[in-house]
Amino acid sequence: MTTRETVGPTLSPVPSPPPVLNYSVTQPNSSTNCIQASMGLELIVLNSDESEDSYYISEIEAVLKVSPQGMLYNGNITNQQLFKTSLGYSFKCASKQTVMLAHNFQFRTVYTQLQAFSINNNKFGKVSQCSADHNIVPVAVGVMVVILIVLGLIIYGIYLKCKSDGYQRI
Repeated sequence: MTTRETVGPTLSPVPSPPPVLNYSVTQPNSSTNCIQASMGLELIVLNSDESEDSYYISEIEAVLKVSPQGMLYNGNITNQQLFKTSLGYSFKCASKQTVMLAHNFQFRTVYTQLQAFSINNNKFGKVSQCSADHNIVPVAVGVMVVILIVLGLIIYGIYLKCKSDGYQRI
């Protein structure tokens, strides 16, 4: 008597769907929504070459159809290096990042954090801040204040020295 075991195909793990979030667009200077969306959003990389030491988004394409008015907005941008950072790092930017897709259509992100490849335990890697978040103005103002204080002390010292040299004993 021979026993045969039939083994079925190995199934790939099914990733969980992205969380569904609510998005809305308001008219400038208004609190009324003109566009509302509820959706899960995923970034999918196909045919990646992981021999690079950095990654970026090179192309964005979007189409928006406003049903009641029948208006269609579309645009794209190609051959770019958006949100670029090193492998193992996550790109993080609290500032607004706006990309013009067409003369009347923009793609904007705020409080963005993304990472491709080299993700351990589904957690973001070390952070690579965007240049817009590096605010140099407060540092420059602080340096200028220190310089003005030092110059003021030097001028005051020179003034006191000249004042005391004006009268001499006989």
